[in-house]
Amino acid sequence: MRFRKIPVEVEAVRFDATEEGIDILKRFCGAALGRVIRSDPESAAEAEICTLEDGLRMVVRHVATEGDWVIKGEAGDFYPCKPDIFERTYEQVDETRVRNYCRGAPRCSPELDRYLRSFGL
Repeated sequence: MRFRKIPVEVEAVRFDATEEGIDILKRFCGAALGRVIRSDPESAAEAEICTLEDGLRMVVRHVATEGDWVIKGEAGDFYPCKPDIFERTYEQVDETRVRNYCRGAPRCSPELDRYLRSFGL
């Protein structure tokens, strides 16, 4: 059997091992971010990301290498994704188009209202 991925929007940040990039990753992942290390100056930095693969214990960790995308999933979980896979799987959402969708409309569906509120719109 063949399957097609259901379209869903996710939040993601690209792992950048600069001081600012690590701070952004900390704010994005919160407690799910483990250690961020660079074993030597010549190697790429790595960040441990706690996942929900073991339930809510958050003990299982995946490693994001500098340049990887870290994605926040539907369940609020975080996981790394290699850049080439990310670019084949995701496209950036035009938030302006979403924000303006209901502007001037007499009423929106409850589902769309909830969706827009989830983005603070």
